[in-house]
Amino acid sequence: MNTYRISQSDPRYPAVLLRLLADDAPQSLFAIGNAYLLTGKTLAVFCAPGCPGDLAVHAYLLAQHLRRSSVTVMGGFENPVEEEWLKIALDSSQPIIICPAREIDSMRIPESFRMALEMGRLLIISPFSEISRASGANVRYRDRMVAALADEAMVVYADMDQRGEAFFSEMVGWQKPLYTFSSSSNKANRKLLALGAKAIFPDHRFR
Repeated sequence: MNTYRISQSDPRYPAVLLRLLADDAPQSLFAIGNAYLLTGKTLAVFCAPGCPGDLAVHAYLLAQHLRRSSVTVMGGFENPVEEEWLKIALDSSQPIIICPAREIDSMRIPESFRMALEMGRLLIISPFSEISRASGANVRYRDRMVAALADEAMVVYADMDQRGEAFFSEMVGWQKPLYTFSSSSNKANRKLLALGAKAIFPDHRFR
């Protein structure tokens, strides 16, 4: 699969990035796979490192619940909870958008991605063109882009430091529906709920 470029003048470029990110919107997106997935219903998945076990179980159950959904799941899928969610989605019929925090032109496509790419239900997309490795700044920019692209967001576990609170507050300001799991073991998610996130169960139906 070859990488192709979607510039701001390309009709496939998501207008929502220009509307929400303005001057911070990427000049181009670099893609492998089916760009049409950007026009469907999308659910961003975020999970900070160090996720408590009960929330990881909730995430597994929700991913299983959504595996036959037409809702496109989107994210970086870079930590164990997100990677397990991606594995469940790849083994299903669900559309997927993977957004690495690095350039993808030199990316080795895992064998597990190939069938989904061939079936047109996977898109790999990145705003980076000359960066071979992810950095903290790249991850933050990628996450903000994913948040802008998504119709809704599911936060399994939030790192609610000052930067995290500003990130999720911006999403709430964009009027993005924001969901999380409520758990007595997770003080960070209680802060997220206080920002306006909605607590859900693992059998929640995303429409």
